[in-house]
Amino acid sequence: MKHLNETVWNDLRRKIERRCQLSEKQWERLRQLTHIREITREEYFSRQGEAVAAAGFLHSGHFKSVQVNRSGKESILSLYMPGAWLCDLESFVHGTTGRISLQAITDSVLVCFDKQAEQAIYRELPELLKYFLRIHQDYIILLQHKLFIMQYGSAREKYEYFLAMNYGELIPHLTQRQIAAYLGITPEFLSVQKGLSNKKVVR
Repeated sequence: MKHLNETVWNDLRRKIERRCQLSEKQWERLRQLTHIREITREEYFSRQGEAVAAAGFLHSGHFKSVQVNRSGKESILSLYMPGAWLCDLESFVHGTTGRISLQAITDSVLVCFDKQAEQAIYRELPELLKYFLRIHQDYIILLQHKLFIMQYGSAREKYEYFLAMNYGELIPHLTQRQIAAYLGITPEFLSVQKGLSNKKVVR
């Protein structure tokens, strides 16, 4: 377990201060309740079928949430960029076994807290309870938008959504088949959309 260095801590603090103001004493208490975890590429933050022990703020790196069916086929459910909060929320909140796995796509650094620390945060720093409520609301809105695009969008609209969310920087780290599966299109359709985007850039 590593303590937060200044770069990582300041990144987290800027993220929270956009919506929540704490006193210096409260910031110091939050710092005591959190720690850094460094995760290498393809390592798991949490695994499907296991209880989730922690939640985390993604300072650097990239993650994916995946689910493996009974046939062993992996589906990518979500992608996470720096600045995102990572957690299998159902497992973390209710203590159930996880339905998904959270796996690093690239080497990553997270600020983490466990269940006991979470209870201390909500008890001692009630302002953060409102902050996390807003985070959850934002996530639900984002999820609704994604579901609408994936359900009703054309292949072009799905790829534009992928780029608009800045997921384009993940292209070197994911296979064509993985990206296509995430978007719900065939690899052939994905190639066509990438080609059209490249033509726009050239123009």
